[in-house]
Amino acid sequence: GSSGGSYYERENYALGRSMEPGSTFKLATMLTLLDDAGMSPETTYDTHNGDPVTVGPARNIRDSHRGDHVIDFRRAVASSSNVYFAKAIWERYADNKERYSDFMKKLHLDQTVGLEAFGEKKPLFQDWKEVPDPNSMLVRRSFGYRIKLSPIQVITLYNAIANGGKLVRPRLVKAIMRDGEVVQEFPVQVVKEQIAKPQTIEWIQRILREVVSEGLGKKAGSDKFEVAGKTGTAQMSKGALGYKAGGTNYLLSFAGYFPADNPRYSCIVCIQKEG
Repeated sequence: GSSGGSYYERENYALGRSMEPGSTFKLATMLTLLDDAGMSPETTYDTHNGDPVTVGPARNIRDSHRGDHVIDFRRAVASSSNVYFAKAIWERYADNKERYSDFMKKLHLDQTVGLEAFGEKKPLFQDWKEVPDPNSMLVRRSFGYRIKLSPIQVITLYNAIANGGKLVRPRLVKAIMRDGEVVQEFPVQVVKEQIAKPQTIEWIQRILREVVSEGLGKKAGSDKFEVAGKTGTAQMSKGALGYKAGGTNYLLSFAGYFPADNPRYSCIVCIQKEG
């Protein structure tokens, strides 16, 4: 935060700030559709040119991008289509929500990544029985609402894609040294050896590269190395007023890794903006 022109660290946003991630969460939806539901990337849906549509019980689902009608999976990712993912998830999981939740849990999205000691909060991952509108929650969760994650939890999933499917706990400290001697080492902790089939991981790695080379993530690209990742824009409700009252805040984000062919670094950037 800033006060009187000076900046100070008030809160560890990366660990402690849970928020609806919006489109960066579509990575989880992509994995669910391709890996768990076995959907072909050639599958098409009509996204109605960005006009509002109803999917299941959820009204006013729309894409920010206009001009698209019937599109396939790759185009849906590149243009970050809410309608495509909502339709695809609703069609496959409306009658099987527990299976959807089971796969989310397989991706570890209901759990912390092991940094509670540094202020990490548990994701808000409500069960179907806890809410009055489970069908609507399923649809909206497909494009990153009705679930709250901290940035470190989102990037941990992207890291698993960069690692070829291996989900590991983030390490803040590799080793503690004293007088040149290692006092304590913190080895890599693998949460899951393989979160999805190798073929799925390959497809998604390729598509995340295309998002940056050809899609909405172009600005995150570099002429020095290839970047893979996903952009996101999420509306943020202003507390009890909800989304509709008195202006909206937006969470603009990008999650990705580089160099795409041999990943060494990953990052997530989140910017809050008044609408």
